[in-house]
Amino acid sequence: PFSQGARFIPVNDIIRFEAQGVYTKIYLINEKQIISSSNLGKYDSIISSKPENISKLFYRIHAKYLVNLSYISKYNKTNAAIHLMDGSIFKVAQRRVQSFNRINLKI
Repeated sequence: PFSQGARFIPVNDIIRFEAQGVYTKIYLINEKQIISSSNLGKYDSIISSKPENISKLFYRIHAKYLVNLSYISKYNKTNAAIHLMDGSIFKVAQRRVQSFNRINLKI
């Protein structure tokens, strides 16, 4: 709980955020996962308010997922699926596909 303190994580260590109801699960490069009592919208808002070098690092591909673009290993435009370096695969929400396709991914 927050009453025990806060944890600070380097932004480059975060692979993705995943909504878990009112909580958020944060997936890290060391294969650890953290559950936060803040919802995904709060993280999206915090990241969006940061300087461009951080705000452009993440993209909300779906209402449930906010991903670090640096960890995308493959993007399949045919079915709008992204593959992350941790082996997970997610579909980009239909309403977000067009804007996602405009991102200059360096895969």
